[in-house]
Amino acid sequence: MKIHVIRPEELTTEQIGIWAGLQARNPALMSPYFCPEFTLAVGRVRRDTFVAIIEDAGAIAGFFPFQMRAFGLGVPIGGPLSDYQGAIAGPDQAIDTFTLLRGCGLTSFKYSNLLVSQAALHGRDETIEPSHVIDLSQGYDAYVDERRKSGSQVFTKTQRQRRKLEREIGELRWVLKDTDPRTLAAVIDWKRQQYRRTRAVDGFGYGWTEALIKDLHRMDEPQFGGVLSSLWIGDRLIAGHMGMRSRTVWHHWYPIYDPELGKYSPGQILLLKMIESCTDLGVNTIDLGKGNYEFKLRLANRATDVADGYVGSPLSLPTLARRARFSIERMFERLPLGPASHWPGKAFRRIEGHLSYR
Repeated sequence: MKIHVIRPEELTTEQIGIWAGLQARNPALMSPYFCPEFTLAVGRVRRDTFVAIIEDAGAIAGFFPFQMRAFGLGVPIGGPLSDYQGAIAGPDQAIDTFTLLRGCGLTSFKYSNLLVSQAALHGRDETIEPSHVIDLSQGYDAYVDERRKSGSQVFTKTQRQRRKLEREIGELRWVLKDTDPRTLAAVIDWKRQQYRRTRAVDGFGYGWTEALIKDLHRMDEPQFGGVLSSLWIGDRLIAGHMGMRSRTVWHHWYPIYDPELGKYSPGQILLLKMIESCTDLGVNTIDLGKGNYEFKLRLANRATDVADGYVGSPLSLPTLARRARFSIERMFERLPLGPASHWPGKAFRRIEGHLSYR
């Protein structure tokens, strides 16, 4: 196995075609995160992005996109925005992790949503979680019938909320592919307000993230595109969602709604409109990502396991720093300090959240 590393913009048309072919032949790689267009888009807004070309027996056998941080630490392309991670290769392609890391010039690699099916790339998995999927391959009616038989009442309740909203506020207007940059600006602004309310890390506070989302919003090719969907009452935006799609998968990414209308569940109404509109968009799957939120558990009918973890040289600086961090956390957790025993862990995670966007 030989590794050759280039910048995303150095990929040739032939190499992009090979990438797309590998993706098309591997069912595990249908997410838009594995499309070459996503890596190219991230490469346009970040200079620390690279693609490892994996050669086997003199031919290209795979691609491994990544970002390089200080001291040789590698992270997935897109960093904290990446909900699916892994190598673009055939399902039976053998990849030696440490040969890959050395070829990439990395001492270590930290992942957060690595496909569990790519066992060769895993190091120390700290958590494994399901990424929840809405599979509509048997058709919308069959999906709804299956969900209702499983006991989900989300469709009935949401339809009731929709009728109440239209009765009390006004008639709804749905836009599947909203190309207006002003709508996107409103969705981003609402999302930033939500981050402030919940004291979450504001990912849009780092210029490259907004630039990436705006770039994706302008993309609309058969194999890949950004999709902004919106829900209106007259000229009033009440809910929006910015996501991505491949040929078959629509990834649920940035949903938001007008908090003044929260009692009507406009976000849930929008998500059900997305499900109804999959055929119009040409996809048969909506990937909701990981996180055991109630709406995901009620709507998903399939799951893909992803892992959070770390692999690297035991004496590399990132590995030593990681060990020191966890040692400090464990030491404080054993002390009889009550809630204060968890403060170091929370502080480390907060700092790590900010650093992940830099």
